[in-house]
Amino acid sequence: MRRTSVVIIGVAAMLAISGLSASALAAQPGAKSRPLKLLFWGAHISTGDYVFKAASSLDGTGAAISQFKISSSGGSVTGTSVTTIYFRDGVSQQRSSFRQAAPSTNGIIKVTGSGRCAGGTGVHMREKCSYKLTGTYNTKTNQNTLKVSGRDIR
Repeated sequence: MRRTSVVIIGVAAMLAISGLSASALAAQPGAKSRPLKLLFWGAHISTGDYVFKAASSLDGTGAAISQFKISSSGGSVTGTSVTTIYFRDGVSQQRSSFRQAAPSTNGIIKVTGSGRCAGGTGVHMREKCSYKLTGTYNTKTNQNTLKVSGRDIR
């Protein structure tokens, strides 16, 4: 009995030190890994802000808003984004980084990058995901089309 108490107290102390909670550990055993596919169609609405229609293979259709930060160095254009997607089953927060190619003669910029889920509400609260993204930005119409593919665990 005494040995069991010492083990339980020791595990509780390790959890407290590492910052893990019992509920976080309980969520992991039932989690399922699934393929993730997202399509975004959107427009640039102000400096650094975009709105999108989002279609997810797991969550259906939703609406998204993204804040982009772009920097250029030595002819290369890179950036980061924070995206909030509103689905009927909760809100998904995502963070990504990307690289833009030089515009083509017709004003199309190719975009590539990667990202991950960063929490949310509903089913997205404990979601973990990582993905690659590809797409285009049309400098003449200010419209984006992005395709995301990766893995999702929830």
